[in-house]
Amino acid sequence: MKADPLPPRFCQNTGGYLWQIADYLGEDRSRSTDTAGAVLARPRRPEPADRRVWPASLPPDLLVHRAGDTVGHRPAAAVLASADHPRAVLVNRRAGSFAELPVALADAFDKGVRVGDLDRVEVSGVTAEAPDLVVALLRHGLLASRPVAGLRGPDSGTAYRSEPTAWLDGRSGRTFVVNRLTGRALRISEGGVSLLEDCRLRPVVPEGVDAAVLDTLTAAGILRPVAGTERER
Repeated sequence: MKADPLPPRFCQNTGGYLWQIADYLGEDRSRSTDTAGAVLARPRRPEPADRRVWPASLPPDLLVHRAGDTVGHRPAAAVLASADHPRAVLVNRRAGSFAELPVALADAFDKGVRVGDLDRVEVSGVTAEAPDLVVALLRHGLLASRPVAGLRGPDSGTAYRSEPTAWLDGRSGRTFVVNRLTGRALRISEGGVSLLEDCRLRPVVPEGVDAAVLDTLTAAGILRPVAGTERER
């Protein structure tokens, strides 16, 4: 299996990455005194996602909150999909990541909330169990918490699972996997699709997959290293 890395996707007709467009649309420009001008800035690609191995589940008493360098916009226009209820967007400009979520959930992250007090949550068009999505938000710098015990570097026995925010797109006739928290896109083969689908069901220790491919998918925020023992043959 080979992963064909591509630049993160731009928003059509803008020249900006998805996180930049989300940030731009979320900012309150009603107080601007210069409505006739525009500021041009060089687009900056998203940073690599956290590559450390995460525990299989987060402690229910872990308090998570919006990261100090993450800004929150509300109400905000949705970039990924239309919504029939008010939305908020969290943007980390340093990491180049963003998340669209219900205003009530954004308010909970602003105040701080324990993982065990959350049930299934919806972020960027994905609905999943809160501990699963919270890890994705922590990895991308959108949330923060006290240090999580058990984090370590990956090794040959590391298991991987697909991030819930990894989206397979085959509409162009070629298959891409897109990180919905950054817009980062990779073109992958049928073997890659099979690996991602298997890793979505359970953590898998891949065998016969090039380490560079796993590192590329991990850095792109598509795969998450987790503690586990099940092997993929």
